[in-house]
Amino acid sequence: MKTMKAGAQVLTMLMLGAFFFSSVVRAQESSTAKVQTRGAEPNLVTGEPTDSAQSLTQQISGVAVPRLVKFGTVVTDERQQPRTGVVGVTFAIYKEQHGGAPVWMETQNVQLDASGRFDALLGATKSEGLPTELFATGEARWLGFQVQLPGEIEQPRVLLVSVPYAMKAADAESLGGRPASAYALAATGGATAPNPAGTATQVTALGQTVTPLAGTANSIPMFVDNFGTLGNSVLIQNGGMIGLGTLPAMALDVNGGIRGTGLATGGRNVAADAINTNALFLNGSGAMGVIGADKLAIGPGVLYNTTSIYSSGTERFTIVGQPKAMTLAAPGFTALFSIHLVGTNTAGGRVLYVIRATDGGSQIATEEGVIQYLATANSITCTVQTTDKLHLGTVNSGCTPGFFNPGSQPGISIFDNVSFSSPAPIVVHEVFFRIENESGSDIRLEP
Repeated sequence: MKTMKAGAQVLTMLMLGAFFFSSVVRAQESSTAKVQTRGAEPNLVTGEPTDSAQSLTQQISGVAVPRLVKFGTVVTDERQQPRTGVVGVTFAIYKEQHGGAPVWMETQNVQLDASGRFDALLGATKSEGLPTELFATGEARWLGFQVQLPGEIEQPRVLLVSVPYAMKAADAESLGGRPASAYALAATGGATAPNPAGTATQVTALGQTVTPLAGTANSIPMFVDNFGTLGNSVLIQNGGMIGLGTLPAMALDVNGGIRGTGLATGGRNVAADAINTNALFLNGSGAMGVIGADKLAIGPGVLYNTTSIYSSGTERFTIVGQPKAMTLAAPGFTALFSIHLVGTNTAGGRVLYVIRATDGGSQIATEEGVIQYLATANSITCTVQTTDKLHLGTVNSGCTPGFFNPGSQPGISIFDNVSFSSPAPIVVHEVFFRIENESGSDIRLEP
């Protein structure tokens, strides 16, 4: 009886191994299993005849396995909040990771749970399930899905690995690349190979030693081919830290350069992020670049027109990338900035500016100058350094101190009185400027 149980156990484990290899395929018994008995069979471990006069064999005939593949994921909206309820989802299988026409499609209604997750059986809407010819060639297949809601697009495709291909492997000689014995329980009293320090564990099952696949501790795996083979990636995790090409010594440790492309999301508070995260903050395309070994290039990116340098949490140097328009009628005027001062705090600094005015044709008047300012919470003064002025044409620029809401903050405006040699209306009137803030108080660009 022990031998019969061992034989049945082996058969059971082989069937379980095939089940786990198929993973998502559910057994459907559409026909019966025939059971018969016959004479004594040799013991599967020792090779000796069994003590029992009979042993059990099973002849499985015509067992139909539904050709289904389980797929699950989480669906979120544009704010990354989970969607809920019933939604339509179109699944498509492709030969390529990008582009190309699908070789198979179906649409299902799926139920999203509170976290936005759903599970679906691909092929469930078709009587034959997934066609076996999809995987007959052994080539890679990619799965994409699209939620049938306004504004939704097909999500990035994922590689279908070994599970679907098992549907055509009715006569598979191995399970997941290993012999069936690797999935059987170790025989009672069987020897277990020693596990020397630093080596992979070895398991003895039915007299055969199997060594698990080797891997590198702390390395994050990746698919190294289109057939589901795993290998080490360049990502390494050490505790709660991630390293890229190096064993990490901080939350994110990168061995090499960092390049940011594309648009950053709007609505980020650049000043607060730069101060509070205690880290490098890149926002926007071309936000920062290091050129060569001794040059630093900083740019505001495409979403923002201002570049700021902070020190000890205060914006000390500000370059306004785009010119600010001044009124077209003489005298020209525009507000530049204000300073947030409280208590006995004071602020001083300089504004370097260039004014440009044209009549829309060939007449141009321009002037370059420096505004010096000094302010308290309740007073402000400014002056244009006449000895530093340089002009072409008649501009006659100056500065005006004042207070700006919200907050009644002290600030600076600029004015001029442009005229052309041949009288003509002003068509273009603008000022380029940058601010040096010699204080511990924040500045605010005025509209």
